Amino acid sequence: MTKPDKVELGLFDQIQRAKYEWEITADALSQFVCLIDKDLTVQRANRAVETWELADVKQVKGKSLHNLFHPDCDQGESCYLHKFLSTLWTTLEKENAAQCEAEDKVLHRDLSFRVRPIIAKNTNTIQSAALVVDDISERKALERERGHLLQQVEEQAQLLNTILSNTPDQIYMYDNKMTCVYANLAAQWHLGLSEDEIVGKTWTELGFPQAEEATFNQMCKRVLTDKQRLKNELVQQRGTDATNYFEYIVSPVSGMPDAPSSVVVTFRDVTERVVAKREIQAAHDHLEQRVAERTVELSTANNLLEEEIRERQRAEESERQQRAVAEILHGITLALTRTLDLNTMLETVVNYIKRVVPFEAAYILMRDGDSDIVQVVYPTDNMNQDIPNLADYAIVQRIMATGKSLLIADTKQHSDPLPHTISDFEGRSLLAIPMIGGETIIGICVMEHSDLNAFTTEHERFAKVCAVQAAFALDNARLFAEADNGRSRLQALSRRLVDVQEQERRHLALELHDQIGQVLTGLRFTIENTMNLPDELVKDNMKFAQHQIKELTSQVRELSLNLRPSMLDDLGLLPTLLWHTARYTDGTEIAVNFKHVGLNDKRFDSNIEITVYRVVQEALTNVARYAGVKEVTVRIYVNEEALQLEISDSGKGFDTKSIFKEKHSTGLTGMQERVAVLSGTFVLESALNEGTHISAKLPL
Repeated sequence: MTKPDKVELGLFDQIQRAKYEWEITADALSQFVCLIDKDLTVQRANRAVETWELADVKQVKGKSLHNLFHPDCDQGESCYLHKFLSTLWTTLEKENAAQCEAEDKVLHRDLSFRVRPIIAKNTNTIQSAALVVDDISERKALERERGHLLQQVEEQAQLLNTILSNTPDQIYMYDNKMTCVYANLAAQWHLGLSEDEIVGKTWTELGFPQAEEATFNQMCKRVLTDKQRLKNELVQQRGTDATNYFEYIVSPVSGMPDAPSSVVVTFRDVTERVVAKREIQAAHDHLEQRVAERTVELSTANNLLEEEIRERQRAEESERQQRAVAEILHGITLALTRTLDLNTMLETVVNYIKRVVPFEAAYILMRDGDSDIVQVVYPTDNMNQDIPNLADYAIVQRIMATGKSLLIADTKQHSDPLPHTISDFEGRSLLAIPMIGGETIIGICVMEHSDLNAFTTEHERFAKVCAVQAAFALDNARLFAEADNGRSRLQALSRRLVDVQEQERRHLALELHDQIGQVLTGLRFTIENTMNLPDELVKDNMKFAQHQIKELTSQVRELSLNLRPSMLDDLGLLPTLLWHTARYTDGTEIAVNFKHVGLNDKRFDSNIEITVYRVVQEALTNVARYAGVKEVTVRIYVNEEALQLEISDSGKGFDTKSIFKEKHSTGLTGMQERVAVLSGTFVLESALNEGTHISAKLPL
């Protein structure tokens, strides 16, 4: 057998590639496509056989085409598919094509079968055939719907003809030459002419006033151009005494092949309505005159009475408001002097203000001590949310700077987004009152309502009075709460310090007992045994003792480095961190991507250096224990004001709230407290399967 040359191989590759592209193309078709032989069995099919849920594409070869579509067919020769396939080959030989459309009750679809023969070139005979089956259910449904609609149109046409024949209104149709082409029975009766006598005549020729013809023709032309209905009135004199009034409407006609540019004119006799309207208007004018005369008299007396009533109501309302304000101010003063609990006082202030000011949502913002930080303190549900420093917002800055209240009639016309930053309440009106204790603004009371212009200057005045009463008491309560929180935090820190010291002592005791103690014990036994040995064995025991001393020295050095690396005091923070990260990677096989800016050749206060070192040490230890990663990133940025430290990984993460709430991690708490002691900020961000990010900022 001769080896195929390169040309044959290239042709073979092209054929294989064409075959592959054909199969890909066929599989992408929504139609069912297959090859069948003379026995009407499937030789190959595209993947539509699976989409149509007929069979698996890998198992379809060799199946009967009839059984593939009708696996459980019991109709015998009456089956449409059986009839089509029984004469298929004869049809292909005669007509070189075959097709069939039918409603397939097995597949519940309307199907179209199209078959083309595949003819062998050498024998010029049909070897197989290509079959394409389309789902034409939607097309058949549209055809059935079209037939139904045509029937409805015919019925509507008959109904319209009946209506036009029986309506009392005169209906004419004019073409674009302003000649009449149709008139209903009412029009024929009114003119006393038959339809044949009416068709082809103009406005004037039908007996309508010649003076109105130009107006009528102009209306028709406008309707033909603009395709909009126009309405007009017509007065027609009948004899010497009779006058008829008509109202006519000119409408465009569209969709009629016999009248592509036509208008329909509908005349309605409104003579009785016009006459009745004139009589009613005359009676109405007479009645209006009588009513006007009587109204003038009653209005004068009523104005005097209303003015007297309004004056009395104003006096009563003013007295009621003053009495209510006095009672509320007295009540709020007593209530605020009975407690120093900040939350209770805030609740009391809001409840008393609500008795007069109709707000739907209220918030109290307070300054954090003497700092520039303004946060939400009421309602307490908002205190734990991640709301930014509200001192950065224009409304807060304006009130803090001027000490004046702010009334906004429509918050959507105001550029500051303060209300929606505090909560999701869609307030449209806002009233913000400064709370001034002495000469210091300690907070702001913000009230909202969903309606526009919900607050008045009276509401503003009352709220300001209440705010002044509450400011001094709130300031005292805030100071008391801060002092109480300070004592609680100091006690917690003291307990924490004792716990940390005990843990360090326990760890040191275990290290001394388990490692150094064991080595010292072994060394003692070695020396005691050496004293009883002959001289030739003393040298070997002394070498073993030297080895134990070296091991003991190494363990003492390791313990010393864990307690506090001496190089931190000698060389500084950067060399110590480089040494620690390299040592960490060697011990854990976790790469540390260490980046730093402004740290070269720079020393810091010893407290800052040990804090940064301990935070990095503890964070890396947690990564090795829990994160399950191969890399961790450590970044340090230093400027003239602060040192910024960041440690991040893409590991397993955890729920930060549950960790701190249930006090599972003393290491995280220790890092947080170390940073807090140096007046720094510590932020921990983590979520399950989303990694962990720790950032600490220490002022320099």
